[in-house]
Amino acid sequence: MTTNDRLCDLRILVVDDDKDTREMLRFILQQAGGHVSAASSVAEAFQSYQSSPPDVIVADIGMPEYNGYALIALIRAHDKEVGRTTPVIALTAYTSPADEKTALAAGFQKYMSKPFDPGEIIEEIRRSSSVETRNPSAKASTAHIATIIREQHDEIVRLWTEESCRSASARGLTKPQFENLMPVFLSELAAADTELGKLSGRQRELIENHLSTRLRQGFDLAEIIDEIAILGHIVTRMWETAPIEQHPDALDIQRFFAELSSASILVAEMFREHMAKDQQTEKRYTRLLQLIASEALRIGEQPFQDRLKDVLELIMEAMNAQVAILLLFESEARTLLTAASAGVANGVLEEYTSTVDPLSFAGQVATHAEPTTVLDVITTELQANDALKRNGIHSLLGVRLRPRYKLMGVLYIGLSDTRSFSPSEIRRIETLGDQLTLHLDNAKLYADLQDKVDALTLERGLRERFMSVLVHDLRGPLTVAKMGSTMLIRQPELLDERRELAAKIDTNIDRAERMIRDLLDTNLIRANERLPLHLAECDLAAIARVVIGELSSIDGERFILKQEGVHGIWDAEELRRALWNLAINALKYGAPDKPITITVKRSGSEMQLSVHNYGSVITPEDQAHIFDSFTRTQEAQAKGQIGWGLGLTLVRGCVEAHGGKVTIESSADVGTTFTIHLPSDSRPYQVGFNFAAHAGG
Repeated sequence: MTTNDRLCDLRILVVDDDKDTREMLRFILQQAGGHVSAASSVAEAFQSYQSSPPDVIVADIGMPEYNGYALIALIRAHDKEVGRTTPVIALTAYTSPADEKTALAAGFQKYMSKPFDPGEIIEEIRRSSSVETRNPSAKASTAHIATIIREQHDEIVRLWTEESCRSASARGLTKPQFENLMPVFLSELAAADTELGKLSGRQRELIENHLSTRLRQGFDLAEIIDEIAILGHIVTRMWETAPIEQHPDALDIQRFFAELSSASILVAEMFREHMAKDQQTEKRYTRLLQLIASEALRIGEQPFQDRLKDVLELIMEAMNAQVAILLLFESEARTLLTAASAGVANGVLEEYTSTVDPLSFAGQVATHAEPTTVLDVITTELQANDALKRNGIHSLLGVRLRPRYKLMGVLYIGLSDTRSFSPSEIRRIETLGDQLTLHLDNAKLYADLQDKVDALTLERGLRERFMSVLVHDLRGPLTVAKMGSTMLIRQPELLDERRELAAKIDTNIDRAERMIRDLLDTNLIRANERLPLHLAECDLAAIARVVIGELSSIDGERFILKQEGVHGIWDAEELRRALWNLAINALKYGAPDKPITITVKRSGSEMQLSVHNYGSVITPEDQAHIFDSFTRTQEAQAKGQIGWGLGLTLVRGCVEAHGGKVTIESSADVGTTFTIHLPSDSRPYQVGFNFAAHAGG
């Protein structure tokens, strides 16, 4: 077989958001005899897959918006509809064994890491296209994995929570909110009467409810599917270290992962169904809520009550209900603020004065995070308003609106039928209730939010200015490096004579790298994370001498160094950058005809490194925010001086990572002094520091 016919006219779809990787793969696979199409996103890839089904797909995992796990779920769902299994190979920069197991559990046939060998990817595509794939079906249940799940249930949940909660949407959720129904779903997988490889009705119901909660919590499709894939990986880990004779047999493992794959497919199908059904209703509902949010919340006034009734009528329409009731409470005092109703039960609110009876249906809804249902108000032990019974209402569904800054509430609907509520109905009322609470709360907090909007508008302007300056500053070194490399490529015979050109390329790439590093470190500081340090014995005066030497080309004659012998355990490079930023500030904003004094000294148990300059005074108002990112003094802005507004943020981040602080003093008489205060040893201030071991050493 020759090089250019190894793929035998196979139709191959390459999916990667990186253009260079995409085009290189296309070239390699075409040279090997494949017919190659390419896509840069999940949406584009799935459209291509549907219009012209490929023989093999090679897909990246780490793509923006929707990643490779979302793609594999969509493909497997569509494969199920058309009765085929399309080979999909993961080609990704992720390299850990855990990533590989997650990918295989999600449905990829093969996991390959970048950088890749062209021969290996060609051979794997050829092999994948010739392998017959089928879903195993078994007559009897194999309980070995079920036994492992039952025995290790709590440990599996703990490890799953630990790994899954790293997703962006999980931030801010409590442990019960995050775990949701997954522990119950795991128990169902191990149920003795459940055949692995098939989803029972109870399992489908749990998956539907889990999806409903995750959508309301803001998770995207890829994150929800990731959770299922991680569950498979964690369960697998339970038998990995056991002797081989204690491992489940291959058929048992196939059935287990087929069940997880079915769950992923169900999630993808439900997600598409949810989006299709709710799109128009959500648009109309949002428009109405925007009208409500445009006015401040005025309890008891008729116009607001009318608007609430309009919302409740819309909820009745969306839920096909005959009555809808809303009770709003002040979140701390739990006193009733307002109540509204719509539908057949006129006068149903007469009994609600200041509180809700815990023995009533509304009281039960208010005290439970999960939805509360009543099959029939005639036979329930809970207290139900007589107006509901008189108007033929039987089944009730209520949800406690998620507490926000000022408001919490109860929303429930009533049906004239006597029946239970489907997961989709529960999902819908929870979604509608969440949106309602959000907008009402926003209305009540309108004045506070307006201040925040003004602040965010200001920050956006600062960000836009920062990005403009960043692009401008990066273009300089990158242009120099690009021109220099082009000249070297075009005239390689003159390389020996162009050593200085190569040095310029190196210098300008270093400049660009420092800019990017500063930006990344600023993002860490804004996220309240500490800068990573490399601690070692340091001489603070030596660091100061290095900085002054580096700045000598700018205006070195202006610097005066006052030093004592000060040594400690610090990160020399981070302190050099911090001092550099303070010195640059002094050069830029200080009086040009006055000296700049750098002082290194010991003061009691702390070490001090200060930079003093004469010139413009920094006002107390500017001092309060001068260490915030993208912040510059009013005078600097008025004079149009160019700057990122990040230098002092990096100074503060460096010093706090060392366990110290930075202070500022500024007056017309004595000038401006920035002082870095450091402990003599920064090791105790690092995460994970072992005090006992340090004391013993």
